[in-house]
Amino acid sequence: SFSWAKKYILALKVNVSNRKVPTVVVPKLGNWIQLNSNEAVKEESGFVMIGGVLRDRYDGWIIGYSRCVGICSVLDFELWGILEGLMIAMDRGFVRVLIVFDSHEAVQAIQGSATKVSNSALVRRMNLRMAKLMEWSILHISRDFNKEVDSLAKMDVDNKGRT
Repeated sequence: SFSWAKKYILALKVNVSNRKVPTVVVPKLGNWIQLNSNEAVKEESGFVMIGGVLRDRYDGWIIGYSRCVGICSVLDFELWGILEGLMIAMDRGFVRVLIVFDSHEAVQAIQGSATKVSNSALVRRMNLRMAKLMEWSILHISRDFNKEVDSLAKMDVDNKGRT
């Protein structure tokens, strides 16, 4: 099977590791999990739904999640999706997380926060969460590789729009 760890090695574009680990971490062994997140907007209402998936190192499904975040900026709802996934992962006891995301702007916001204090309250909340992890890493991927999570978020926003 072609695990996400192999995809990570092949598709490595951007990687930031927790400050506790000075070298690049390639999460192919141990109890690493992968967090994919995405969002969908209901055009008529501006209704934003975030959704995501946590997977084990063999691409096995751990849990999916979704949540309404209301109306906010594009960057904020992208960051909310990552933060929600981090909170769920940590609540379930995971301490090594690979964040895989298709927004270059969100990845840059998180990367920049590793070297300076961010103006974004969401980024600061993420930093507090990630500081409690044993290890973390972030990978930017193209939107084509995040279609499953995108479909989940769109399905949720469509279902919420009907209620």
